[in-house]
Amino acid sequence: MLTAVVLPPYLAFLAMAFWGMVRTRRGWRDQFPLYALILGINGLVAITYGATRYGIGMAPALCLYTAAALDALLPGIPALSGDHGGVGTGPSPQE
Repeated sequence: MLTAVVLPPYLAFLAMAFWGMVRTRRGWRDQFPLYALILGINGLVAITYGATRYGIGMAPALCLYTAAALDALLPGIPALSGDHGGVGTGPSPQE
């Protein structure tokens, strides 16, 4: 029962992270530490134990890629698309 509740959102999270990886593949050299973290943890867990709960160390990197996917999915939201609604772009108070 718990698996039916927990698994679908986690699979959606992984799918979004994978899509974010695909979207940001041009900068793979800069992102190599993130890829190494994800692959290293997956490899270590697969060799030693095989339970996904030990893969929590890769969650922050996956969150970054999920954010990249959400940025593409929701382009109209200024805070996600890079246009921060004029914060820091308008005239200074001295002008």
